[in-house]
Amino acid sequence: MRTGHRTKEIDVFISNAFAQAATAPADPGYSQFILMGAMFVVLYFVMIRPQMKRQKEHKAMIEAIAKGDEVLDWREMHARYSDCRIKLLEGSDHGLADFDDYLHELTEFLQL
Repeated sequence: MRTGHRTKEIDVFISNAFAQAATAPADPGYSQFILMGAMFVVLYFVMIRPQMKRQKEHKAMIEAIAKGDEVLDWREMHARYSDCRIKLLEGSDHGLADFDDYLHELTEFLQL
């Protein structure tokens, strides 16, 4: 007799589970498209746009060098102009980020 009682409880439990699954609202799928669109926008601003900017800058730099121009790195410049004074900054970005730190030395060199 107990086995019949248990089967009724199991049947009721299963029917409740089906009833709960049937009442869940259906997802129209718009949220997936919105999420994919948002991911593409983030991808564009984080990866694609900076790469396009670097390509544009590189192209402008290459176009600025005319045919027949000579491009030298610091070693070749030192070899050609051996009597010149060199200030080599180790680990520097070779930009104007720390220009103010060397302004006094530059004005002294230029005798200003």
